[in-house]
Amino acid sequence: MAQYNKDMNDLENKDYIVEGEETVNGISCYKIRMDIDDIVSFMAECGIDDNLVSSWESAYVTYYISKSDGHMVKSIEDIKVTFKSGDLVEFNDILIFKNINEVQDIELPEEAENAIDMSSLY
Repeated sequence: MAQYNKDMNDLENKDYIVEGEETVNGISCYKIRMDIDDIVSFMAECGIDDNLVSSWESAYVTYYISKSDGHMVKSIEDIKVTFKSGDLVEFNDILIFKNINEVQDIELPEEAENAIDMSSLY
C-alpha cells in the first residue's frame, strides 16, 4: 500500500495530459497519459541515468483514475529503451487495482504453516 500511496503522490505532483474519460470495471475514470519528459524524469528518480540511455524506442504510460475518489484503477506501461551498452530493455505491464482499502481474507497455505523461520538470516 505504501508504494500505491507513493505512486499516487507522484501523480499529483506532475503535469499529465488528460486524454479523456473511460470506464474500467464499471468505474468512471479519467484517462491520463505521461509524456516522454516525465518518463525520463521518473527513470532518473529510479537511478537510470539518461547518460546511460542510447535511445528511447517507445515510452507510453497511461493511468486511469477514479473520478469519484481519485484512486488509481488501472495503469498501462509500455516502455522500450536501448542503453549505450547495446542492451534493449522493455517494460510492458498492465496493473488493475481492485478492492482498495477493503480487508482481505488471507489464508496461510498448509505448507507454509510448518515452514522454518529464516528471519535470523537477514
